[in-house]
Amino acid sequence: MPKWGIVLVAGLALAASDRAAVAQIIGLEPPEATVPERQSVLQRPRPDYSPVGARIGDFFFYPSGELEELWDSNVFASHSSEKSDFYTSLRPAASLLSDWGSSALNFLANGEVRRYASEVGDNQTNYSFVTNGRLDILHGEYLSGAMGFQNAHEARESPSSVPGQIHPTEYQQSSGRLKFVRERGIVGLQANAGIDYFSYDNTVTNSGGLLRESDRNRIQVHGGPRVTYEIVPGYHAFIAGDANNRIYQSTFDSNGIKRSSHGFEVDVGTAFQITPLITGEAFIGYLQQNYDDARLSNIHSPGFGGNLLWNVTQSTSVRAKVSRTVEEVDLFGTTATGTVTSFLQTQVGVSVEQEVLRNVLLTAGAGFTSQDFRGTTRTDNIAQGDLGLTYLLNRMWSAGLDATYQSRTSNVSGVSYNRALIGAKVRLQY
Repeated sequence: MPKWGIVLVAGLALAASDRAAVAQIIGLEPPEATVPERQSVLQRPRPDYSPVGARIGDFFFYPSGELEELWDSNVFASHSSEKSDFYTSLRPAASLLSDWGSSALNFLANGEVRRYASEVGDNQTNYSFVTNGRLDILHGEYLSGAMGFQNAHEARESPSSVPGQIHPTEYQQSSGRLKFVRERGIVGLQANAGIDYFSYDNTVTNSGGLLRESDRNRIQVHGGPRVTYEIVPGYHAFIAGDANNRIYQSTFDSNGIKRSSHGFEVDVGTAFQITPLITGEAFIGYLQQNYDDARLSNIHSPGFGGNLLWNVTQSTSVRAKVSRTVEEVDLFGTTATGTVTSFLQTQVGVSVEQEVLRNVLLTAGAGFTSQDFRGTTRTDNIAQGDLGLTYLLNRMWSAGLDATYQSRTSNVSGVSYNRALIGAKVRLQY
């Protein structure tokens, strides 16, 4: 992948996560991983509009900044007391990428300063630092890793967000990833390992009540093997396993609950090519999460996931994805039982990417999320639609418009909401 392409991927990931206050640590893939036939409209190189960067020894430096003005129809994602407001988001970023013949080492820094016109209690300052790299051992054999830190705020629409809390919950996440890959011949092997530490800051409600968010401080360790079999060049069937251990800092939280748990997921799947223009990956399996406290409900469920890319024409791409995961949550502020620490989340989404002109890009997407909370009868369904327009003026300047609509329905009163976000942005990069 060209160096500017790595910057674009990182930028898109962070731009997509800024509203949800979630950052991803991006690992590097081997150079042959990017195949033109498997690139969507947004992924294709546009040399006339790629950043120039500045050479610093064996590295290239790519700075950028984005300014966006947004209108939020329901700042607190509330059912009964909707309040709209404008906010300004300034997002500076910088990347330092190696320019070596083999292997790679990158450094990425991103930030967001969000300021509201009226609801200043929701002002945020978020930032993240990531370094990732790849060590090429032999042809088809490499070691990759990543480390990162982020300071972020939990979104108001998060199930853990308590109605009436004065500020969004601020938290810090430190993460590390390590992966060994050997794909020499038709049989391949991967060994994956990761660790995350989450630290949450306590906050208060409008009535002065203390929310003990620090009860959620935890370490999550996970890892496992993945064995692949090359069906045809570039397409693999696989079997993968991943075990996890979620260790909470306090053996008992303030409600006397032991939140720690351990679990695993085993999947079997394959990459596929229906036609040269329709490619993807699909898997099925089984997942399980067991909790140390007998009062908490264990999770046992079929697992599944997949993604599909259909390049309808040279100018149009359609993407689809589906996934199922076990997510941690804190519902102690909103339920009487005090025994809800996780939910089973199923997501389905489809998006369209359209190149109107070489420098005018349209995107549209729709998604549906089902959240089945364990330890209670609560079930939430979330529908979301997105529209986006990007205008690439030249190598340095671009502008865009974005619109998002969210709707959550629930069988628990007081947590459903409707919300619209509309924004205009300008981006400067070098």
